[in-house]
Amino acid sequence: MNENVMGTIAIIVGFLFLFYINKWDLVDMTGLAKKSAVEGMPSLAESMSMTLDAGRTDIRQGELLRKTKHYELTVLPDLNRISVSFNQQLGIYLLDKKDPRKANRPQNLNTANFTAPALNKIFLEHLATNDKSAKRLTLNPDVEQSLIAFFDALGGRKLTSFSLRNDTLHVVFEYRGYLPLSLIQEATPLIVNFADAITKKTPL
Repeated sequence: MNENVMGTIAIIVGFLFLFYINKWDLVDMTGLAKKSAVEGMPSLAESMSMTLDAGRTDIRQGELLRKTKHYELTVLPDLNRISVSFNQQLGIYLLDKKDPRKANRPQNLNTANFTAPALNKIFLEHLATNDKSAKRLTLNPDVEQSLIAFFDALGGRKLTSFSLRNDTLHVVFEYRGYLPLSLIQEATPLIVNFADAITKKTPL
């Protein structure tokens, strides 16, 4: 009897461990969460004042788009990410993981330290091409505050990586082929705040 109970407990623990290691979405075992996310995209786009490019099939969420003077932000749920393409070369590289594209970037990058020690620990690399670019990080408190707010809200197991490479930002989340509407609602304004801050003019 005890052996059967212990065996059952071991199976359950092992199953939960696999969920954790593989970062499976417990809520979406039946696909209902993804279906709800697909169906909710039109109303989400309207509520967030974003343009919806609907998915080509009924299992795709499509894309949400917002354009400003300084950048274009795209929510790509089917790719588990939110991306920002800036209209200028920022000269900044911020990565919280090792960069697989390291060979394709400038070699003369210098460390640009945040005034907030926590951010220097979060980012494996915080680099700038020159002093002017470095000042975008060191002289603008809004940049630091927006990053701290983002990682406070999403820095747990929801987040896979945060990678800003000069003029492109990719924020990738730990979901498989979709993003929950609640996550999009929470993450997008935080990323917008960062994009707005990093494109502000700083003192020379």
